[in-house]
Amino acid sequence: MKMTTRVAIAGIFLFGMAIYASAAESLQDFTCRTKIETDGKGSWFQADIPIAVRWQAKYFDLRDLRVFNADGQPLPFALTTSAAREVTHAEDARLVWSSPLAGDAVPETEREYIWHFPFSFMPQRVRVVMTEDNVLAPVVFYGRDVQPAAPKSAGSGEGFVEADSLARSSGLRLRDVFRNSGHMRHKRIDHSPSEIPWQTLASGVLSRLPASQGMQMENELDLPAIPINQLRLRIDRRGSGLGHGAPRIELALQNVELTFLPRGNAPYWLAVGNADAQAADLPLTTLIPGGIAQARQAGQLGQARILGSDAISNAPPLVSDASANPPPRQSGKIILWAVLGIGVLLLAAMAFSLLRSMKKESKTAGPESERNESHRQQV
Repeated sequence: MKMTTRVAIAGIFLFGMAIYASAAESLQDFTCRTKIETDGKGSWFQADIPIAVRWQAKYFDLRDLRVFNADGQPLPFALTTSAAREVTHAEDARLVWSSPLAGDAVPETEREYIWHFPFSFMPQRVRVVMTEDNVLAPVVFYGRDVQPAAPKSAGSGEGFVEADSLARSSGLRLRDVFRNSGHMRHKRIDHSPSEIPWQTLASGVLSRLPASQGMQMENELDLPAIPINQLRLRIDRRGSGLGHGAPRIELALQNVELTFLPRGNAPYWLAVGNADAQAADLPLTTLIPGGIAQARQAGQLGQARILGSDAISNAPPLVSDASANPPPRQSGKIILWAVLGIGVLLLAAMAFSLLRSMKKESKTAGPESERNESHRQQV
């Protein structure tokens, strides 16, 4: 009985140690880190997450995002979008735009271009960059969601743009999708990409024409809420075209806000880029029990700024270069496996000791039962 209790206690201890080892995260476990500048004092701080930071995350729903203080302690936080909360004013549904992305000409076609993305996401709007005058071009945008049968890392696999080459061409890496899209992981498709049909996303007439007060330009189209990782543009031959060279587009994404509870010493850090991380954000109503409107009215909600695209060049923690960013710390995994390995050996030793004890008890009980039986026969 004592041995059984000992085994149970050891199992509970090892289970707790495993949870602790796997849950212990530090700033060094994330490949991209950037400072959060706070304005004044507040019980909570809120900031928009720049696209340059969001595109460094390993998951489209930002499940690998964390907030740390100067002492390396994780802080409670919440992530919200305009779609996740009630929108009362048109300006609340804010969009953020990507930098221009150049398309690739579709082989054996005329006036058709394609963009490949290494992930599925739902852009809200597309804007075509036009610099030439007297442009009148009927266009159609198509999209489809094609994923490899086995998920591959960004930059591997045919038909997908490498993240590094995309960064060189646009100055940014595309790695984002809305938290409420429901398309957060790669989906397995058993047929080839050529069999996936294109869906019509938007059509219209793009123009840049002279007007009484300068040039009048129509170069934006709304896109439906459909997940895509390939975008295709077809320009009607009857129009003027969009100018020389491959067209460039900008994509509008929904703004994501970070709200966190400051604890400990500043500066505070935002970290992303950990493939092993699980979601750790809280509902906003849990983070701020009285509600964000009440906190804002009481002056308890301070403003913060996350160093983003304008600070990439002079913020080494945000650069993806291995020389500027040390690799993620693996101590958590090492501790976890060491604890589990020791635990297996310990449980095996206890089981062996228990088995030997049971054998000794059976041997001792054997002669004793024979003597009792002999004594009953004599009586």
